[in-house]
Amino acid sequence: MTTLLHTNFQYTRWTDSIERSVMNQVLSNGEALSIKDLGISVMKGLKKMARAIGNGLVRTAEAMYEARMKEAGTIARMYY
Repeated sequence: MTTLLHTNFQYTRWTDSIERSVMNQVLSNGEALSIKDLGISVMKGLKKMARAIGNGLVRTAEAMYEARMKEAGTIARMYY
């Protein structure tokens, strides 16, 4: 059975920050890096990124709401 997702880790490219983090972790304790530790650090990074994106979306929605309320007040004052 053929898998839909072919993973070939030989050609995987990491971002500089992930690669730097992995290298620092490997060099700091002199041990080999485990896949479990790598997965945990990647998940922590993804969690931070998701939280930052979510907070940005909330701030954008709040700013749009405030702008609509301000515009509605301006329009209401023009006619009433």
